[in-house]
Amino acid sequence: MLMKIVALTAARSSKAFDRQLLSALHRKHSSLQIVTIAAQAPLFDEAGKQAVVQGDALVIATAEHEPAQTEDMLNAIQALTKDHPRLAEKPVVIFSTSYATQGQHASLNTIARAMDAHGVKADVIAKVSLDDVQHQFANGSLSESTQKSVHKAMAQLKSIISKQEDDSMSQPKIAWDATYDVIVLGFGGAGATAARFAADSGAKVLLVDAAPLGHEGGNTRYAGQIVGSAADFDEMKNYYKRLQYPLALDEDMIDTYVDGMVGMSDYFQKYLEIEKPFSVRRDWHHEKPDLKSMLPEYPEYAGGDSYDVLLVHDGTFDSAFWKTLREQVTKRADKIDVWFKAPAKHLIQDPTTKAVIGAQIERESVLLNIRANNGVVLATGGFENNQQMIQDYLGAESLQPLGSVYNKGDGVLLGQEVGADLWHMHNYESLGLTIRKPAGTRSKILFAWTTMAAGSAFVIGDDGTRYMNETEANRHGHLYDHGTWRIPANNAHPYLIFDAAKYQEFAEQAPDWLDGLAHADTLVDLADILHVPAENLAKTRARFDQFANNGEDQAFDRDASTMTALGDGPYYALALRQSMLNTQGGPRRNVRTEVLDTTGNPIPHLYSAGELGGISANQYQGGNNLAECLIFGKIAGMNAARPKADSPATTTDATSGASAHQQTSAFGSDLVAAPKTYTTGENQYIGRSSAGMGNEIVVRVTYADGKIQNIEVLQQNESGDFGLKAIQQLPDEMVKANSTDVDAVSGASVSSKALKEAVQDALKQAQK
Repeated sequence: MLMKIVALTAARSSKAFDRQLLSALHRKHSSLQIVTIAAQAPLFDEAGKQAVVQGDALVIATAEHEPAQTEDMLNAIQALTKDHPRLAEKPVVIFSTSYATQGQHASLNTIARAMDAHGVKADVIAKVSLDDVQHQFANGSLSESTQKSVHKAMAQLKSIISKQEDDSMSQPKIAWDATYDVIVLGFGGAGATAARFAADSGAKVLLVDAAPLGHEGGNTRYAGQIVGSAADFDEMKNYYKRLQYPLALDEDMIDTYVDGMVGMSDYFQKYLEIEKPFSVRRDWHHEKPDLKSMLPEYPEYAGGDSYDVLLVHDGTFDSAFWKTLREQVTKRADKIDVWFKAPAKHLIQDPTTKAVIGAQIERESVLLNIRANNGVVLATGGFENNQQMIQDYLGAESLQPLGSVYNKGDGVLLGQEVGADLWHMHNYESLGLTIRKPAGTRSKILFAWTTMAAGSAFVIGDDGTRYMNETEANRHGHLYDHGTWRIPANNAHPYLIFDAAKYQEFAEQAPDWLDGLAHADTLVDLADILHVPAENLAKTRARFDQFANNGEDQAFDRDASTMTALGDGPYYALALRQSMLNTQGGPRRNVRTEVLDTTGNPIPHLYSAGELGGISANQYQGGNNLAECLIFGKIAGMNAARPKADSPATTTDATSGASAHQQTSAFGSDLVAAPKTYTTGENQYIGRSSAGMGNEIVVRVTYADGKIQNIEVLQQNESGDFGLKAIQQLPDEMVKANSTDVDAVSGASVSSKALKEAVQDALKQAQK
């Protein structure tokens, strides 16, 4: 294989001594290509830039007596590193020419330090100074000792290149099953955004998700559907920096993020095709429910008045924003292939360049090696359902997820596999306590918690004592704590303790809270059931009663009007757990969404977006994560789609549209499927609704003689917990009532509404 050695010089004159040196080297080493740095921007033409990036090694020639050329060289190194971070580990030889008989070598050492700097990390293998250069070139040739030094350095350079080539040849060849321009791992808000913008940039995209069809969407699907927006850059930046205080974030990251929020209304209109974004600050009727506490969530922080949240329509917690993003992917089905139930198992990394060149993806129980010509985007969400990571990074025995059950920390492991640095692993968002559920299942948001925890009820931790103000409104799980807001220290087995009067209140207002209650006639017996010290529980009850009777909570400053002394037994315990909306930790990234290694250098061709390595490091403002999905998802998709200097030089495949040798059509796309048709008999009608949490709900209704005789659910993709209850329970209730006017299933109001809407659609046809 022909070695590609590139020589870099800022000397524009052929008479310059460093230029003469390179010419002499070229005569002896014909593969040497000389690239000259321009005196002003642009410092390189595109051919020169690609030559440096693609070269196996770099030779730099500089002049000690030309400080301007040294400055030009430093600017060139900075430009190369910023635009194409490929100098890491590239072998480099630096030559300097000096008039002096014993030069000071200032330029030589300055450039060597620059090549070793953070963000460059080239491998400077030799530094050679040519002293008394005027006399040496005047005599027509270099001195014998100088020639030995020069040729020794070049020989050392070639030896390293040869070893790298031998190592590369010894690597096993990868059998690629398919090739795309871009692979996006994770079909949630960030992944959907990255995929559509990569496609719009001309890339053929593979978008995969671990969840089955209808359960994709990650936490975006279950979120409140509110997206952060801002009216003023400076005010919003001040507010965001205060949210993160005392932790410090990169200023460029903050600027990019805040600038994106300032432009969010335009983003909705231009990219999501929402003609008039729904502003909560301007348009929302706060009685349904009251969202004033979100605008802003931390009103005491300066700049918060600039904050707003946007919706795609007049509604929350209905997956409408997620469906908008999904529709944008569906519209680009010719450029985006989607695979469901297809988790990424490994990233495939070039052993020499460290570029991520593909991913190993499991599809239908087969491991497939998929090539990515231009880039791979990690958008797999957090680690809410990985108990080991929760213990390792959050210090909690267990937390109760409220979102997707498919977020298991895959992106963290994939990033670590290729040397990614991690950040914000300690941080997560919550909505306070929720009802404890078995591991691997979702619980629900307790919107009425502050009301339901009031009265003759208090929360205990693992030792049977109180540890919080039970009725304080939390800010995404954070409670006031000595001048800031923090999520309370996690208890493994917290309980809500209450008496018979409170039990009756639950029975009337929230009967589903009563499933699986522990109860006993005395607190001593209840303590035994809960495995907490009976003495502690008795003392906690006595102090609580005293505070309630005296009108002052001297432990946690709970509003006395919310406290009522407990009555006589029986006593009850509702098992609780700290809820988790999403984690924020993951691979560290920069403003270009490039994933960084532990030295701060980008891992070539690898990008990330969304909650996997999210920007939030401390206190969280509602709407920020979905805004981040849009802002950084767009950047990731566009950057991943850009052809790279070291991308395979292949022609576009006519069948797949990818710049590759392998066709992708053999595997197809799960998103492109023929519309299903359903048979109907006499008095049977098909009804449809797209208003649920999943995709379309389809029912077949048998209606005759003015009565609903049967309701069959033919298709649905609602959540397998609360949504499924609605699918299973409501058909019989509607048949029994001969009406769709039946109560929604608790925790599944959106699914209930959509199912009733589908039945109504069928009844309209029956009643024509």
